[in-house]
Amino acid sequence: MTTYLSTAFSLQMLPEEDGEVTIKVRRVTAEEARELLSRGFVSVVGHELTAAIASSILGMNVAVNRAAIKLGRGDVLVVFQLLYGRLNQTRELTKQEVDEIINKGLYAFFMVTIKS
Repeated sequence: MTTYLSTAFSLQMLPEEDGEVTIKVRRVTAEEARELLSRGFVSVVGHELTAAIASSILGMNVAVNRAAIKLGRGDVLVVFQLLYGRLNQTRELTKQEVDEIINKGLYAFFMVTIKS
């Protein structure tokens, strides 16, 4: 079983096999996400600013890693989503903007699992 941290979920992440799969998605708190990730995880967060904000919220290092993944049965995908609008790669967020995202809870975590 592998745990991943990403900023999105895509149907392309599903296993390449015939038959049905059931996708279970549950919103989790930052504390629950931290617990899931504390056992070790692979980051597939591709945006530096988003990784920095996730690191701050979770209290752990979130590496920048632009990689495609395939989920297997038993894998867990923790999805971190900013509810702040789209971040601009060419501009650094100010400390005030980062604090606003964190203090106002302008983010959400979801746990995605694949069932047979």
